[in-house]
Amino acid sequence: RAAVAVSLESGEILGAQLVASPQQIANLRSWNFDVFEMDRALRGGLRGEPMAAAGWALLEDGGLANHFSLDPAKTAKFLSELQRSYVASVTYHNHLHGIDVAQTVHFFLTTGGLGAHCEPWERLSLVVAALAHDAGHWGLNNHWLNAVDDPLAVTYNYLSPLENMHASKALSLLVTPGCDLLANPSVPMREVRSLVVELILGTDAAHHAVHLAELRAAISSNRQETGGAPNPLHALSAEGGSAFFEGFPRGTEWLARDAASRRLVLKATLRSADVSNPCKPWAYYTEWADRIVQEFFHQGDLERAAGLPSAPGFDRGKVTCAADRARAQLGFINFVVGPQFEALGEVVRLGDSALRHLAENKAEWEKVVSAAGE
Repeated sequence: RAAVAVSLESGEILGAQLVASPQQIANLRSWNFDVFEMDRALRGGLRGEPMAAAGWALLEDGGLANHFSLDPAKTAKFLSELQRSYVASVTYHNHLHGIDVAQTVHFFLTTGGLGAHCEPWERLSLVVAALAHDAGHWGLNNHWLNAVDDPLAVTYNYLSPLENMHASKALSLLVTPGCDLLANPSVPMREVRSLVVELILGTDAAHHAVHLAELRAAISSNRQETGGAPNPLHALSAEGGSAFFEGFPRGTEWLARDAASRRLVLKATLRSADVSNPCKPWAYYTEWADRIVQEFFHQGDLERAAGLPSAPGFDRGKVTCAADRARAQLGFINFVVGPQFEALGEVVRLGDSALRHLAENKAEWEKVVSAAGE
């Protein structure tokens, strides 16, 4: 089959068969993939757009482009327009974040083994949702939009306005002539559309606790029915290292036959990828952490000017030292990322790197707090 080839090294659309080296495929399936490195290569004189290059490579490597006979030209156009729908001036919630999350999802599907339990259209939905999950984000959260009665909040009845907007942008592109890559008989469009929306709406952090509880309940229920044992996950600690995760998830065969629980796992997979930065190498993680802090402070400035209260971490006047930032990251790790990945590790093979980095990064922040005498 003729296909557009997009190389992660060259970023070129070649119009022939896929040109991908074993190293490129290994990078796509690696936990240590670096989207900034890819972006620098493309901006350093090589032709191509990051989302088109990475998106097509992910669809090819996952076997989705071939399975669904995706039209190369439409796919490239969709990915190019999707990148443009992201706000380039936003420091964190930009197209590079979309690529980073999609690649992390790809890791879960391939190296993590989750894809073996999923229908091809579910895998396609997850990759598309990951790429599009923050499209149009301008660096201000739902709390701000609702507090100022932003038209977007009013449009969506003050319920997950950003996530609804992201999903709407994705669906609009998917039916735009020339971008409608899923418009072929092999794609169950209604099912894909429904799942893409559900997955993107599931990234609203306001629902994190509820979704995590649902996931844990599904895992526990199915384990009891199948007699499977829990994975030997250990509490996160500075000494945890590689002992934080051992072995391949056991007793997960139920995922292949329980569609409802599988949807919960797919939502958890995207949510986990969305908050995965603390599980990446320190330099990569802290680059993203610096970027999100810039967005937080920008919103905090607007809130101060409007006479509105700011959430912890948004008021730059109250984040005055390294220890303040460290405490914020430790809270994020302890109450969001750690529990999320512990649950996901019951159904996805996380391997050593993710949880080792999480333990090491937690230890680094603890050192910062300790050095401040607290």
